[in-house]
Amino acid sequence: MKEAYHNIGGELEVRYYPGWKRTLIEANKGNTDGELFRIYGTNRDYPNLVMVPVPVAHIEGVAFTGKEELKSFVISGWHSIQYNTIGYIGGIRFIANGTKGFSGIEVLSNMEQLLQSVNSQHLDLGINDRITLLPFLKADEYSNIKILEPPLQKIKLYHYLHKRNSKLILQITKALKKMENENRIKVIRDEFLHKIAE
Repeated sequence: MKEAYHNIGGELEVRYYPGWKRTLIEANKGNTDGELFRIYGTNRDYPNLVMVPVPVAHIEGVAFTGKEELKSFVISGWHSIQYNTIGYIGGIRFIANGTKGFSGIEVLSNMEQLLQSVNSQHLDLGINDRITLLPFLKADEYSNIKILEPPLQKIKLYHYLHKRNSKLILQITKALKKMENENRIKVIRDEFLHKIAE
């Protein structure tokens, strides 16, 4: 996003807030200029936000395990894991939707609890997004945990601006479309993934 804004003569400052919901509330109130990336349709719940119609990233929802007998399991969609005991961090909508109706679900408070439950084999599987998970798996204590492939789900993410900034929508859309056509968005994402996996 910094590159896209630079390409239109602008500048991007990223502010971090505790909790995913607070950032949306602040952006919707106009206390910030927008949201870096969110799922499609975020503006239904936060009507002051306007979506830039070019996907800028995506979340890969992945399952991971500490159980040796599951490490060679090949994921084939949400239904393929429904008979396992599964943990995830509360508040992650795509996981709640994907596991709806499953019986062996445990909702945990944070990543440490989730990783400990999977590592101790209390749970068969944990689910989270790959980008959040990878830095945690660098720790020696979690070296036994393996991400199962392919991802359970890929969700496109979009940039949102507060409606007072709607004059920028066309410019930033053109800049992002150009970057997408030149494969620049994918290159940036791949470089980022490589960096956090090191």
